[in-house]
Amino acid sequence: MKAWMKHVLLGVLVVALLLSTTACSKGTPNYAHLLNPMSGGADAEAEVLRQNVLNAADELEITGTTYYVSPNGNDDNNGTSPETAWKTIDGIVINGYLLQPGDAVLFERGHVYRRTTALNLKSGVTYGAYGTGEKPALYGSLANYASSEWEKSDVSNVWTLSLPTEEAGILVFDHGVAVGTPKYDGVEELAENGDFYHDFENGIFYLFLDKGNPADVYTDIEIGTRGSILSTQKNSTDITVDNLTIKYAGLYGFISGEGSKNIRITNCEFGWAGGCRYSDSEVGLGNAISFWQDTENALVENCWIYQCYDAGITPQGVTEANTYKDLVFRGNLIEFCNYSIEFFDRTSDSKWDGLVIEDNIMRFAGYGFMPASKRPDSQIGVAHLLGWRWNYKELPGGGITIRNNIFDCSARNLVFWSGKVYDSGLTVSGNSFYQKTNDDGKAMYVSNGEQTFAKNQAELETAVRAFDPNAKVIKWLE
Repeated sequence: MKAWMKHVLLGVLVVALLLSTTACSKGTPNYAHLLNPMSGGADAEAEVLRQNVLNAADELEITGTTYYVSPNGNDDNNGTSPETAWKTIDGIVINGYLLQPGDAVLFERGHVYRRTTALNLKSGVTYGAYGTGEKPALYGSLANYASSEWEKSDVSNVWTLSLPTEEAGILVFDHGVAVGTPKYDGVEELAENGDFYHDFENGIFYLFLDKGNPADVYTDIEIGTRGSILSTQKNSTDITVDNLTIKYAGLYGFISGEGSKNIRITNCEFGWAGGCRYSDSEVGLGNAISFWQDTENALVENCWIYQCYDAGITPQGVTEANTYKDLVFRGNLIEFCNYSIEFFDRTSDSKWDGLVIEDNIMRFAGYGFMPASKRPDSQIGVAHLLGWRWNYKELPGGGITIRNNIFDCSARNLVFWSGKVYDSGLTVSGNSFYQKTNDDGKAMYVSNGEQTFAKNQAELETAVRAFDPNAKVIKWLE
């Protein structure tokens, strides 16, 4: 029996304590639900898994030198003890030449570390936590802008902030109580609370707020600008990321370089990712965890991922004949993303070999901070499991296995799985499905392009069994 399933059984004994979607872990709010509290079919199971992620122990095996990062440190230190720790993410970059395979970089728990550039992870190095308290948090927002000087503009209810950075993509108030809506054509577009326009060429950020000075209204204002928080170079190998919180990225929380191998992401919290534009269009993008083409042997396990513009987890590629081999996405809680897990590869010759998706709980696709109804590309295929139409024409070797997951409510389809999906190599079994009334009645898009709809238990059962004939639970929520 999987470890998280054992926790679920124990959790049933105290289910009354777990049903609240805003339950706390040692004082930590459920940030995923602050903007739009929702209940589904797997509330208790999700809360137990969330607690399991938040309270995961630091159990890394480190064979080389351990380097420490702490707000009490100094980037001129040698970094080799808590007393001589480095201080910032920039300090890691500056001293990166010291890092060798087998080494580790550990952040002190209970603190926030803000990026100025992406932290490029080095092959063979482990990145994790030490000390006590909440996971160390790496933010893509350069500052808490509730502590900055906002000025009233000449336009009614519009406030300005000096922000000489690349494009701002995501604006979050008090860790998710409210979010901003980007506008691209100038200050005249700002009409409702939270509307923002970033004139990044001149370094000025404009915000519509009729409640007063933003610094007086909110205690925390995070602005994620274009870029990633964690990344790897092309052909990087043997990297572990464990027990970190990664939040407020304008593009990606983590993105690997092409051809990366042996990447492990475990026990982490990822929140509020994406929103910056694709090129000069009004269409945004951004994911929590992205594996770029020709990734091999990657693991994402026991992570809590929420509020992503696009995907929680996604392997992606655009050039010809990519191979995705031995990818495992296991035991994760993914909430309020437009796609919980997405496969995005435009080429007809790409191969998916040995991909396992198991024991995940995926909830509330399309109900996050940038739902389909607010996006310029409003026809996007919102789903917990999204495979675009050009994928899955060849499943060699280990193929794709999808088992024992929970698909819990979607604003559109629970699963959008297209292409020649029933060629040899695809195994689907033992998953649970919960759905309720949504905007267009969609339930599943499977079986080579057959769109099914559901508005009751019987129709949901018919739709689900076209994808998972051996589903564990199928339940229509009134």
